[in-house]
Amino acid sequence: MASAQRGKPRSLDCTACGACCFNDDPRYIELWSVDRERLGPSLELVGVERDSQWFLRMTDGHCSALAVGATVGPDGVTAMTFHCTVYESRPDACRAFEQGSRGCEQARAIDVPRARLAQRTEPR
Repeated sequence: MASAQRGKPRSLDCTACGACCFNDDPRYIELWSVDRERLGPSLELVGVERDSQWFLRMTDGHCSALAVGATVGPDGVTAMTFHCTVYESRPDACRAFEQGSRGCEQARAIDVPRARLAQRTEPR
């Protein structure tokens, strides 16, 4: 996930969203040989082989490379934060996903997995 880009409204800040990284399908993102090579040692942490094909490992409804956090702002409002731990070596499918694209908007519209996660990560 990239930080908010210059000129982009905060509502499109990937680090405040992470929607594209959520899916309950264990075969959501296939890893091609170029992806596996680029991931290097991280492949064992974020990838999984199923029936001779490699995929990003999905954990709790999101990519296992996604670091999820919660912060409390000065106004007392809790905000979820999302960070890709393999951003520099992320798979081609993730590289091709464009911020603000139709796919981005569709992912943002499906908020159920993130809502479940928010319930588990709220600071107490």
